[in-house]
Amino acid sequence: MEALAEILSLCAEKRRVRYEDIKLKEDVKAEALLLLERERLLLPSETSKSLAWEDRVLIPEAGREYEMPNVIVYLIKRAEESGEWNPNYAVERCLKEAGEKEAEKVLDLFNMVKEMGERGVLPQIS
Repeated sequence: MEALAEILSLCAEKRRVRYEDIKLKEDVKAEALLLLERERLLLPSETSKSLAWEDRVLIPEAGREYEMPNVIVYLIKRAEESGEWNPNYAVERCLKEAGEKEAEKVLDLFNMVKEMGERGVLPQIS
């Protein structure tokens, strides 16, 4: 858990981090990076085809670079400042930064989908 927090804090500060910048034992670093990528908290900077997240392949080795999505940067920074894990704050900040005119409506939709997911009632999309 400590390794994850260390990487998240470093990436939230720098937004982009090189493999060599992460000062952890190799096996711990690789495992943490793979977990963070699986949860989409950290993404490889390199892409194989497009900018889509699924086209990015994480390889935990020297010379590789990883980046943190803006919404995660705001989530982590807010948690460091207040001790509070607040996804609404992070999403709202990203929407406003992007100039979204309907930020409140999008945030309402985000909360509705989040609540449905927590209850396990998300509809199947085909």
